[in-house]
Amino acid sequence: MRWASHASTNETLDIALDECAESVLERMGSKTIDLAIVFLSSHHLKDPANIPNLLQQKFRSKHVVGCSAGGVIGGGKEIEQSPGVSVTCGHLPGVNLTPFHINNDDLPDLDASPESWENMTRTWASNNPQFIILSDPFTIKSENLLMGLDYAFPKSVKIGGLASGSHQYGGNVLILNSNIYEQGAIGIALEGKIRIDTIVDSVPQSVIIDYEKQEAIWVWPKTYSYLSVPLNKESQTNLKKAANEAAKKAPPDKDIYKFMGSFVGSIKKKMKKNVAMEVEAGPPSRSDVTS
Repeated sequence: MRWASHASTNETLDIALDECAESVLERMGSKTIDLAIVFLSSHHLKDPANIPNLLQQKFRSKHVVGCSAGGVIGGGKEIEQSPGVSVTCGHLPGVNLTPFHINNDDLPDLDASPESWENMTRTWASNNPQFIILSDPFTIKSENLLMGLDYAFPKSVKIGGLASGSHQYGGNVLILNSNIYEQGAIGIALEGKIRIDTIVDSVPQSVIIDYEKQEAIWVWPKTYSYLSVPLNKESQTNLKKAANEAAKKAPPDKDIYKFMGSFVGSIKKKMKKNVAMEVEAGPPSRSDVTS
């Protein structure tokens, strides 16, 4: 098994992909590329229909999965708020890859049988697949998708993220082999001689205080995740005081949800009668929550 990645800041997509291909193919040597994972900033979406052709010409990967992104990472380099392309390629002997695309209407009911989810992904829990999932936050209930996959594939690792770069319906793209999608979710099931380990950023970067429900929503923006914790009275008073002090220095950021992908709906439901406020804070401790 071998992996290689590279990121380019070139403003021209064709040249950016050439730079990535030169670096990646040199390190891959004579190994065939079984999987290419691609992320592109919105600057490179002028002709999205041509993206699969360019990727096939330059990398000749058996499978391609990727999406638009607000920021990209590759080759140890992170690119944000500027043109960026990252490509990560893998040579995966002994691994079977099964691609799939899902629309929101394709999602089984949450009380459906595991077989419904297996049929949707075209793989079986008994094969112990590992999943790479990329979804569009505007057109599919990503939280339901993950809950269903966890139910049907409890021993499988699921990694991935949310297409970004656009704040409106139809602005993001999902890339799966020779196809471009503007809706739903795409994925690759990996079976065989492979193990995926997950790494999660352990330090939340903000907390949203819900005064009505007396809880704090701790937010990990890089992983699009959050944790709701009920506050005891002392913690509620202290956090409210901190939020008020922060508000004196800068107006409350009512648009804090925009970058949070599939959790926008969940958090807005929690906060629909309240003003969201971002304040500096550390992770919740045992004394912050009620027993």
